[in-house]
Amino acid sequence: MLAFVTSSQTPTVLERIRSKPDWRRAVTAKFVIATAIGSVLPLLPAVALGQSSYYRHTFFDNGPRDASYYYSAGKAVPPSTLETRGNRLPLDASTFFTAPNSVKVTWESKASGAWAAEISVLVFRNRDYHFDGDTLAFWVYSPEGIRAAAMPNLRLLDMARQFSKPVKIGDFSGDIAAKKWRLVRIPFGKLETGSIHPFDPRQLKTMIFEQGAADRVAHTLFVDEIRIENAKAGNSGGGKSATLAAPANLKLRAYERHIDLSWEYPEAASAYVWRWVIYRSTDGKEFQPIGIQTPGIRRYTDFLGKVGETRYYKVAASDVEYQESAATAAVSAATQAMSDDELLT
Repeated sequence: MLAFVTSSQTPTVLERIRSKPDWRRAVTAKFVIATAIGSVLPLLPAVALGQSSYYRHTFFDNGPRDASYYYSAGKAVPPSTLETRGNRLPLDASTFFTAPNSVKVTWESKASGAWAAEISVLVFRNRDYHFDGDTLAFWVYSPEGIRAAAMPNLRLLDMARQFSKPVKIGDFSGDIAAKKWRLVRIPFGKLETGSIHPFDPRQLKTMIFEQGAADRVAHTLFVDEIRIENAKAGNSGGGKSATLAAPANLKLRAYERHIDLSWEYPEAASAYVWRWVIYRSTDGKEFQPIGIQTPGIRRYTDFLGKVGETRYYKVAASDVEYQESAATAAVSAATQAMSDDELLT
């Protein structure tokens, strides 16, 4: 996930995270902030409830800026194949539904072979693993397109290690057109228990993509934004506004190797925000999304890695259906060399 850091006169837990390698810093910061949000629920009702609601519906949004997703696993039985990085599924930073990455599943299914690709829920302290909703929803993308019959099977595992019978993803997705993101929805009512004891999809722990038809063709499927939706309620657990208010007062603070962003938003409109989308440019003209931030946090840190890097930023609000507000005005900053005294303040 994205790294979240704050600044103060004395080093805080989050500031000490900066000394970690990038991927450890990102994941550790995610856990620290999620824990902190859980501890202040009674004090910050608007912000904290938005944050809590986000995690009651979000199974996967993004991974850290690393080659593979820590909460994943993959294995193949020859002659079938599955692409892995250190027995985990690759993360791809060039193809995503929400920045900065998605999980990449690349396989070839052959007779007498098998493969399984697992994506598990993000784990952090004090997280409530009870999801609200009646439908599993996730976005998929294929560079070459995949026929419904060639899509993998899917099996789900809950926190008590009870599991569902496999279902054919193609029955819910249809054919996947080439180079177009497709939303797949699987109602919990379509899932049957495959274990001895009842399977509870609202305690979802792991999604397992499995070999389907042995068509002897190499396929690639990018998976992103896995959520538990309230299909019966007509939304995914958050409100939808016809027009989201734009964030305001975007401020930047530059350091030696990173830039901190912060912004403001009217509390009355916060209930409609499902995520913040951060855009970045090197010339102030062409902006690309580089990450998202959870609704309860109005800060973001962009690690650039060296001194003298100038970047321009904008931030937009996004609702439950991924509709975005107007963005803030562009603001720029440059990383700069800092003295020991400056680094300590």
